[in-house]
Amino acid sequence: MTLLRELALYLTLLLFLLFSGSFVMNIIDARSYLQDQLESHAQDTATSLGVAIAATEPENTAAIDSMVDAVFDRGYYRLIRFIDQSGNLVVNSQHELQLEDVPQWFVNLVDLDAPLVASEVSRGWLPAGVIYIASHPGHAYRSLWNKTLYGVFLFGSGLLLAILGLNIFLRIVLRPLKKLEKAGGRYLSAILCSAGGVTENQRPPTCR
Repeated sequence: MTLLRELALYLTLLLFLLFSGSFVMNIIDARSYLQDQLESHAQDTATSLGVAIAATEPENTAAIDSMVDAVFDRGYYRLIRFIDQSGNLVVNSQHELQLEDVPQWFVNLVDLDAPLVASEVSRGWLPAGVIYIASHPGHAYRSLWNKTLYGVFLFGSGLLLAILGLNIFLRIVLRPLKKLEKAGGRYLSAILCSAGGVTENQRPPTCR
């Protein structure tokens, strides 16, 4: 293997490792950000919806159910549940996690966790119950999947351009060494041709 090919191979492997590491770190950072957003989103909604429920009459379950449905039907939540102070289940709305546009292997690999957050509901000084909310991770999975596809495209394109540029650069840098190698070969052939004691069979082709 020539020096040019060895350098190209080693530097290509180095570029691949650098690009791969950067790509994986970006995906990990995006996953961590979306994970935090799922929890924060659920907590904010639980707090605001708890305040709205506290303003209703204890017996007016229809109003509570209507408020929960208005929030739940937007599709950003996997579960909204309200349990009153007596332990009775007043409202329980939930979606199954079904993602048709994201591969299952990606879902299993990323494994976003949408935590179930709770917020106490009080009417004045009296506790009225607890509301539980979990964000739906479907939007986060889609966002991360699209980011991954876009990152793979950029990663592949950038790596290909870097490899091509690296090969061109090495050819330019090593060109003087090739010229020096050829000149040294011609000089050595001339010495061998003019040296005494060199038989016809021992002489290099350039001497004949």
